[in-house]
Amino acid sequence: MKALAAAVFLVLVSPAAAVPPAVPFAPLQEADPFEGAWSPEALEQAAEPIIEAWRKGGPQAGDAALEVALARADGAPERARILTAYGVYLMVENTSEDLTIGSTLALPYMQRALDEGRSGFPADSRMLAVLLHDAATTEFMARGPDTSATAEAWLEEAHGIRRDRLGASHPETLSSLVKLAEIRGQPQRLENDPARIDAVSRLYERLLTAEPGEEGDLDYAFAGWMGFLVDARRPDEACAVLQKVNQQAERLRLNMDYIGFGLGEKLMEAGYEDRGKPLVMELDVLSFLTGGDRSGNPPRCGP
Repeated sequence: MKALAAAVFLVLVSPAAAVPPAVPFAPLQEADPFEGAWSPEALEQAAEPIIEAWRKGGPQAGDAALEVALARADGAPERARILTAYGVYLMVENTSEDLTIGSTLALPYMQRALDEGRSGFPADSRMLAVLLHDAATTEFMARGPDTSATAEAWLEEAHGIRRDRLGASHPETLSSLVKLAEIRGQPQRLENDPARIDAVSRLYERLLTAEPGEEGDLDYAFAGWMGFLVDARRPDEACAVLQKVNQQAERLRLNMDYIGFGLGEKLMEAGYEDRGKPLVMELDVLSFLTGGDRSGNPPRCGP
């Protein structure tokens, strides 16, 4: 669960086969807060009996089962884990193409998880950063441009923790800046103000200094940066970013077919057909679907 939305979609596309085996709770390993008791499989295990009560008896029954589980929990870290699990799987149960409904239901539980985390984890721990990031992400999915200044402050706090513990260029650190950029880049917030657009783009720009992560980690973020610039009616800047990203593609193991095709579609939808058409026409569909390259040919916008 490297971001809350990613966790939700991971569950949605996974085969709904057997329930995963139990994962015993163990003290959090600071080295990786996404493994062990906090892995997607373990969170699903923790949520299942509470979600089953919710399915059978509705929100009141779900809340009753949740309170029983919390009363049995051994300390604040475990309560934070149970609340997180319930929040994530409320979204899974109530999601569609629009995550607003599920995230609205989940938000109070993610906020409670953060409260427990503040009392159960060190103030500079990666786990607290995860809870801060996830609570802010849930609020953004629920409220969009009406996301609160408090949620933005959570992301700034998460970014500070991750920067100090992992370094400014770690993908986990940059993920909090990208989420801030997504919130502040909402058209209702920008109001076509050039200074605000520039400020959001500068948040995204730090992606160019990223350390390599797992394959595919940064594809969505780079695509989001270029899509933001197209939406802001800055197609030339979006295409210039594409050229910079091409230079980082091998180092960061980026899927340039995905990134280039996404930009091409955005450009064409926005009326910049001459700029976007080559990106779409040059796509090797088979390569795109399998996550491959386009035989070394970097994607480029039209003139």
